[in-house]
Amino acid sequence: MDLLIVRGRARMGFEIKLTGSPKTTRSIHSAISDLKLQHLDVVHAGDQNFPLKENIRAVSLHRILADLKSMN
Repeated sequence: MDLLIVRGRARMGFEIKLTGSPKTTRSIHSAISDLKLQHLDVVHAGDQNFPLKENIRAVSLHRILADLKSMN
C-alpha cells in the first residue's frame, strides 16, 4: 500500500498502479485486514472508476486530475 489516511476512526488506503486495468493482489487484501481499513482505492492509469471487490475500487488518475482542475 502506498498511502494511508487516518481521519478520526476512518482508515483509508491507497495503492498506485501504473496499469490501466488493475487487479487485486494478496498484499492489498493483507493491508485491508492488517490495518483494519474501511476501504482501499487502487489509483490506476485507465479512464474509468470501477469496483474490484467488496471494499476495493479502482479509481482513475485521469478522473482525479479532472476533478482537481474543476475545483479551481
